[in-house]
Amino acid sequence: TIRLSLGGSAIMSLVFFHSSMAKQMPILDYLTAFDKYVYCVYLFIFSNLVALISIVVFFRDQLEAPESVPFELREHVLGISMRTGAYAFVSLFVVFLPFWVMYL
Repeated sequence: TIRLSLGGSAIMSLVFFHSSMAKQMPILDYLTAFDKYVYCVYLFIFSNLVALISIVVFFRDQLEAPESVPFELREHVLGISMRTGAYAFVSLFVVFLPFWVMYL
């Protein structure tokens, strides 16, 4: 439950930050680098919340007896969660690599 509350507070903080910054920016017909960044962060937080909720739902019966979960299943779920985090990190890097190169 602590992880879910962290994800919820991260989304709320991002929404407030995005809305306050959007009020200061002029209305444009295209996405700026800031918009792309915020949408990528939304996607990252949302994917982490979906992965966390699916793991909690999948293992809700084993919460009382965690030793009853097979080792192979634990390793498989850990691999999925690690790949999800790695894909999100790499996608953020790939999206913003042209901007970093442009300003160097």
